This record gives sequence, C-alpha cells and structure tokens, in this order.
Amino acid sequence: MSSPIPSKHPLTAGQFVQLVVKHEWRFRGFVATMMASTSDIDEVVQNTLLVAWEKLGDFTYTEDTPDEQFVRWVCTIARYQSLRQHQQRVGATLIFDDALVERLTTTQMEEAPLLESQRTALKGCVEKLADGDKSLVRRRYTGNETVEELAAWSGKTKSAVYKALKRIRVSLMRCVEHTIRQEGY
Repeated sequence: MSSPIPSKHPLTAGQFVQLVVKHEWRFRGFVATMMASTSDIDEVVQNTLLVAWEKLGDFTYTEDTPDEQFVRWVCTIARYQSLRQHQQRVGATLIFDDALVERLTTTQMEEAPLLESQRTALKGCVEKLADGDKSLVRRRYTGNETVEELAAWSGKTKSAVYKALKRIRVSLMRCVEHTIRQEGY
C-alpha cells in the first residue's frame, strides 16, 4: 500500500508577509554565511524577497504550517542570489561548490530552533540590564554609535566605555547560556 500524497497548500500574500517578518533574521543569517559586507547582505536579502514575492504562486507547502518549507525555499533563492551578487562584484566564477552551500543550508535549518531560543533569550537578558547599561548597549549595537561618541555621551573615557561594554557582553553571555540551559538545550 502506498502512503497518501500530502495536500499542497498555496501561500497567500498575507501569509508571505507574516512569514517574512517572522523569519527574516534566518534568511539574513543564512546570507551572512556567504557575504562579507552588511550592504551586500542587505542587497541579497532584498533581492531574495523580491524574487520570492514574484514566484509566490510557485510555492506550496504540505506540512501543517508553512514555516520550515518557506524558510528552506527562501534560503534556496538566497543561495542563488548570493552567488549572483558575488559574481557581479568580483566577476569571478562560483567560489562555493554546491556541496558546501547545501551544508550551509542544512546547518542553518538544523540550528534554527537553538538560534531562535538564543535570540529570544538575548532579548530578555537585555531587558534585565540596568537602564544605563541597556542604553549603552542599544546605542552601540542598534544605533551603531562609535566608542568615541559613547564616551562623549556618557562623560566617560573611551577605555571606561570599552570596559563597560565588555562587562555587559560577559553578563549577557552568561544570562543567555543560563536561560538556554533552563530550556533544555
């Protein structure tokens, strides 16, 4: 006896938008494994999502929810967009062979639950920081302010800002590790 053929479900435009918002960090992380600069990553992710939108009618899913199949599909598009971007930038032929790109894709998919737990834990740990530390972290890593700018803002020396950021990073790392252990990872 053969097993029944799974039903294929089309993806609506609304579902597409929700899935992009929910999983963009995964696409971006995947692209970051292949691209060196932030501007290249941004461009590849944007091009990938445009191609995915244009090909939305081609995507169907068979699982209860489209999440994992959608992420794999978008990462496949991202793979080709990354290679295309690289070839345009350096005018070279392919530098990653298919086996390596496949391993990167597989690793990204396998590690996704842990990465999501770490991201959630980090967000919670940042919220637990004292207000001054929280402001310093946000200004440095979200606002992209330089250490010199942070020193001027805080009235501290550059050395003191570096030490404070190191102390905060260690504290956040411990908090994330503790949180992840409590979740059973």
